[in-house]
Amino acid sequence: MKRIALVIVLLLVAVLCLTACDKVVPHDFGEEIIVNGTFEENNLNGWTYVASSDDTTSPEIKTLNESHDNVAIVGTHYLSVKGSKYSGYTQAVSLEKGQYYYLSAKVRVPSALTADADNAGAFVAIDSDYSLAGATVKSKNSEWKTIGVYFNSDTRTAAVVRFGVGTEEYTASGTAEFDSISLVKVESVPENVTAYNLSTSDSEAAFDKLYRTDKEGRIFMILTVVLGALVLFAAYAALRTLMGRKDAFLTEASMNAPVSFFKSSAFFLILVELLAFAVRLIVINFVYGGSSLASLVTESTRLTDLGASKYYYENTVLTPIGSLYLLWAMGALASPLKLVAGGMGFSIFLKIPAVLADLVIVFLIYYLANRKYNPYISAIFAGVYAIVPTFFFLSAGWGSFLSLGVLFILLSLISFLDKKYVMGVVYYAIALLFSTEAMLLLPLLLVYLFYLFFKTDDYKMGISISLTSCIIGLYLISIPFILTHFTEGHPFIVVKRYCQAFLAHTGFTENAFSIYGLFGLGASAANTVSYVFNGILVALMMVYVVLLFFKSRSRLDLMLLGAFAFVFTFVMTSAVDVLLGAFGLVLLLTYGMIVGDRRVLKLFGGLTLTTLLNTAYAMMIGGYFGVGSNSALVLMTASDPVLILFSIVNLLLLAYFAYITASICIKEEVKGVKVIEGNYFAYAWSEIKSCGKAIADFFTVKLPALFKKGKLEGTEDGDAR
Repeated sequence: MKRIALVIVLLLVAVLCLTACDKVVPHDFGEEIIVNGTFEENNLNGWTYVASSDDTTSPEIKTLNESHDNVAIVGTHYLSVKGSKYSGYTQAVSLEKGQYYYLSAKVRVPSALTADADNAGAFVAIDSDYSLAGATVKSKNSEWKTIGVYFNSDTRTAAVVRFGVGTEEYTASGTAEFDSISLVKVESVPENVTAYNLSTSDSEAAFDKLYRTDKEGRIFMILTVVLGALVLFAAYAALRTLMGRKDAFLTEASMNAPVSFFKSSAFFLILVELLAFAVRLIVINFVYGGSSLASLVTESTRLTDLGASKYYYENTVLTPIGSLYLLWAMGALASPLKLVAGGMGFSIFLKIPAVLADLVIVFLIYYLANRKYNPYISAIFAGVYAIVPTFFFLSAGWGSFLSLGVLFILLSLISFLDKKYVMGVVYYAIALLFSTEAMLLLPLLLVYLFYLFFKTDDYKMGISISLTSCIIGLYLISIPFILTHFTEGHPFIVVKRYCQAFLAHTGFTENAFSIYGLFGLGASAANTVSYVFNGILVALMMVYVVLLFFKSRSRLDLMLLGAFAFVFTFVMTSAVDVLLGAFGLVLLLTYGMIVGDRRVLKLFGGLTLTTLLNTAYAMMIGGYFGVGSNSALVLMTASDPVLILFSIVNLLLLAYFAYITASICIKEEVKGVKVIEGNYFAYAWSEIKSCGKAIADFFTVKLPALFKKGKLEGTEDGDAR
């Protein structure tokens, strides 16, 4: 049976590989292909910033009052681009072969642009052939004007949409305003209009121009992935070696036995914390953080300028309320500290909360491990989170507040584990303040609390009061931001924004190694059908984890099932990015550490490596290593081999994860770490040598023998005939 299942899996993988290599998403006529072309979400998700080194003024999204005359033309938001040589944005798109398309944009030029060529100025174009498949305007135009171009895709299945002021070849200076960047497939071209044919050259060449790879970035990525793999291997090897010792697990005698400071838990905790702080301090100074950090910088400065209520009213803000409070406070502190918005100093300043949260998570992991293991093993588990690049890239590198949500989710589940249910509810409510992703755990935790409520009378009062108080408390905390909405009859705008946050990434995937990454759909706009499909999949997943919980009825399994909820959503749904998977990794590490199941620890290692590669690769092509504030999100190409291969790996890891959850929760199987007598490194080296010898014997002895046998049999058959 296992062999049949393996064959089926391999066939599916082969089919997926062949399908993904040249997968083109069909579009209906008139269907919008561009992601976030109207900027109405008040962000630049889906666009990659491209500018000369002389253009230090970043484009700015402008906001119009809803009563403004131009709202009917461009909505409440548009983009202002100022360039001295060239400044603009690009977006990779998928095309169908032999189809006609219309690319257009609304442009307004407040004052005439200075250009070094007739076809230079404010433009919208497909690929890099601006003189043909593009439209340009440079004269003063106080009213919004639509410019556009018709083209035929010919044999192309991919291209790059570009707009801005000036290009690398045709520079220009001045300011232009853009809105409604649009690309649609059309049935025919109007009469007397010329449709240009795209070049039949390799479509991936257009994409590759967007990759901001350089030697330093590639070296940095390779070294960090290798470092992560080595740290995980060393941690697992040390764990298997130390687990064989008599003092591996804590006993009452060992807890009361006197030890020197350098062998105490306090010393190892201090050592791990210092390592965690040191690596983050290094990364925080050398990696700017890209578009995620740029969004935080913008929100912080605008909150300081406009205030909470006005900012939340004038912008479609999807950032959680707790993070907004933090950004508001840090923006207010920036001026006294003489930190300039957009500068490296301010970006470092904004990373401090996430780094501090990381250090607390290191402490919690060590604290939990030290309940069961000796200080050496406890330091191994805490050290994995401390120095594996997967984790410090997301906080100190990427510039995300993700670790704040992870911290309070972990505190919540630890409280449930210790039967401190009131604190568990409070910590979860705080997690919601900093992370919309925490909502994925809400159904599972509510089911658990209702189970407790009806199972025993001991916790009814505490659960009732804590749930009610947290709901009221969360609403009261949000009032400074929703005051204007409240007076206009929208008292629950925060709930709406939290739900919208799950659809914030308008593309199918934002460089995630997922089922959609497998088919190269990052450049394609997600649609209502995909969102409905997401809802169905997530609902089925929730039913699955709830059923597993009722089978096991173990509060410890909440960590495992919560981790599965995050990983499943990351791998199987659209509108996600690589940050989502990190929630599951921390819960997997904690659960595997407490239970000691080797399958869970190996799964954690596999997912940690794929997430590390996912993060490092996305940061590399976006220029996060060394480009500074000019770094930006760059979508991976439709047939990027890294994206396709590791999307397959993540799908296989998810299938293995589902098997583990069923095995533990239904069959109650826990397979502990295999103990190795002596040193694991010596054991591993002997295994490597044995494997190498077996491979060498196959090619030097067995394979030649098979050929020799075949020739002899062929000769005998020929003689017989």
